[in-house]
Amino acid sequence: MATPNKKKLLIVLPSIDFDVTETSVPWKLLSKGGVQVDFTNEDGKAGEYDPLLLSGVLFGQLGAAPEPKQFYEQMAKSPEFQNPQKYSQVDFKYEI
Repeated sequence: MATPNKKKLLIVLPSIDFDVTETSVPWKLLSKGGVQVDFTNEDGKAGEYDPLLLSGVLFGQLGAAPEPKQFYEQMAKSPEFQNPQKYSQVDFKYEI
């Protein structure tokens, strides 16, 4: 749970086939910078990445680089990733 003055960010993911790099790199950098990063997806269960992005598309080419893979392994163990909110539980208000 975020402290009252801590910045927060909600990452909206599909339940399956999300991009490891596009998710784990922002998660890592923002978390390291003190931002509380939470997740939401359709079913409220830990999301499933696109497996080709870890194994490498086209004979090991075009997959995620080693560093984002490492970040993904860390992110996948986080309580926020393991327990995302369901879309239906989120109040998607936009405030300026």
